Amino acid sequence: MILRPLALLVLACGAEAAGVVAPPLPRFPAAGAGWTAALRGAGLAQASPRSLAPLVSALSAQGLSAAQYRALAPDRQALLRDEGVALLSAQAAAAVAPLLEAARADGTGDLEPLRRELRYLEGTLAPYLSPALAAEAVEARRDVERRSAARGRALIARAKAAAAAWEPPAVGNLRPESRAWSLPDGGPLLGRALRPQGYVFGGRRYVDLMNPAAVRLGGRDFIWVRAVRAGYGTRVGPHGEVSTSDYFSDTLLFELRPRRAPRFIERALESTPERLLEDPRLSRLKTRGRGERLYLGVTDHSPHGAMSEKSSRNAFIPVVVDKDGVPRLARDEGGAPKLIALSPLPVQGPDGAFSIVDAKNGILVADNAGRARMLARHRYAVGDPRLPAGFKPADYAEQSFPLSRSELETGPDWGKLMAELDANETLRAETGKGLGPGAPPVRLRRRGNILYVSEGYGRPWVRAGRLPKAASSVLKEGETAFLSFDHAIRLLTVGGKRKRVYTVAVKLRDASLKRVLATYADAVQPLRPYETENPGIPDLWHVYPTGRMINADGTVDTFEGAADSNVVRRRWDLARLLSEDGWAR
Repeated sequence: MILRPLALLVLACGAEAAGVVAPPLPRFPAAGAGWTAALRGAGLAQASPRSLAPLVSALSAQGLSAAQYRALAPDRQALLRDEGVALLSAQAAAAVAPLLEAARADGTGDLEPLRRELRYLEGTLAPYLSPALAAEAVEARRDVERRSAARGRALIARAKAAAAAWEPPAVGNLRPESRAWSLPDGGPLLGRALRPQGYVFGGRRYVDLMNPAAVRLGGRDFIWVRAVRAGYGTRVGPHGEVSTSDYFSDTLLFELRPRRAPRFIERALESTPERLLEDPRLSRLKTRGRGERLYLGVTDHSPHGAMSEKSSRNAFIPVVVDKDGVPRLARDEGGAPKLIALSPLPVQGPDGAFSIVDAKNGILVADNAGRARMLARHRYAVGDPRLPAGFKPADYAEQSFPLSRSELETGPDWGKLMAELDANETLRAETGKGLGPGAPPVRLRRRGNILYVSEGYGRPWVRAGRLPKAASSVLKEGETAFLSFDHAIRLLTVGGKRKRVYTVAVKLRDASLKRVLATYADAVQPLRPYETENPGIPDLWHVYPTGRMINADGTVDTFEGAADSNVVRRRWDLARLLSEDGWAR
């Protein structure tokens, strides 16, 4: 929850040229020999493999290999090449403008990052700039180099003095972090914070990629990512209220590939002014007597029941696997996704006012006996007639609801379920905090000191390691339970400003999924720049698990949103996690 000394050193050294910060430019792998040969055409005969790399990336994003490109008709080759060059020319021109503005400024910050970006622009993107802009970029780089050398020593002394005077600010009584995890990708897997130019997928520009659902099918890994379209704005009011304008989020499907960039497959869901769909979560539901079914759960913000205004509910869309092994959303004859709503509808009272259930974060899971349950985060209106007498709704609370086969299709009897909330509500937040389900739970079993993990009911067990000797474990001998990677919300003051701080909270649930046996609060906290620096939502620090996969060695990968701008993969050693001392019953 704090800026580390290294982060302060970076702040002292960087991005201070008269308040103008040049955005980082994308880096492209060098063009291979096959692509270089394929593109030695009109206007590109003298281009170097390095300067061809952006165009290769643009063409490869359409799923083309060099051999497939060469096999196309010449007019088709030229059309694709011209479209790619036009796109890159626009991107290069947009990238060079803030760089030149920063180079002209008489600031006192470190010019080395700016020099590197100008050098990269000159060497790689110059073929896609107009001659005048290319010449101006060369001159700007030379000027920056002259000024940078002159101020280098003073800058280093200043940075050292700032780092020596740094003290971590107090931001709350958070626990020490768990050490049972690592980052196999070293940081963001998809997306980068503070990248104003965004990313283009399917012909549409997105500025934030976050909160992924994940599934492994036939040895291939897929993620659905909440992607926010470019052009939106966020405002935080004087009392912490958050409002947005022109905000739309789509759900994009990617395939993860070892040692290669994720492959964009399709835009699976689109938001409209009438319906906002976000925060996908993948549920693998195998119940007693039935095969496995896949559902993509989303939060559906739209008018529900008799209301004309929007409210939030949990909706689930069946997922089918096509002949190529790719998961696709089930759709009706008109192409609309088949939404199954599993949330209470608003109820209108005699006075005409509505009692609304703010329902989010829904996950479908089978308990250890093969019975379906839904984990959800509901916020109830005080005075809702469906609530039991004397029940006081919490601002944020988690629930675990039983669902029959028919209720999975038609919806449950919410009057009955809400009347039993004193038995079904599993966890309430403390004052000033919030919580909610995150990634789908995994099933655990302990036999002696050996730990096993499974996708869930009816799925095979995988050995997850040996519990450390002489260490107590929150999971008892012979016990079967469910482990979930969820989120908690803190409202903290950092540097005099109010922040919503999302941390990873790990929960151990009993075999029936009705009770939480133990929690590991704040097991991961947003500490790194890509978890705290955010251009879109200025009051937010954020690590937010929404997807997970089990690996062959019994480790679990969680997929998280970071700072509402990135996707991060985190790998967990479950035996070590269960033996740490951060658990509270």
